[in-house]
Amino acid sequence: MSKSVHVVPSGDGWIVEIDGEAASHLYPSRREAARVGQQLARANRSEFVLHGPDGRVRQRDSFRRDPVAADH
Repeated sequence: MSKSVHVVPSGDGWIVEIDGEAASHLYPSRREAARVGQQLARANRSEFVLHGPDGRVRQRDSFRRDPVAADH
């Protein structure tokens, strides 16, 4: 099972976290952190989760392999 990639607010910016691992760099904008997070999720074939300033989930994208599409 692949680990989800989260973009979450942190003090003066935004961080990218992978489930069970230490956070990566601090990014000045949510847009920049989201771009990096989506790239990581795509590369790891995992789920991307974008949180808002209040910490609540705002967006989810799955880059996991679709077993239904793979059968066709």
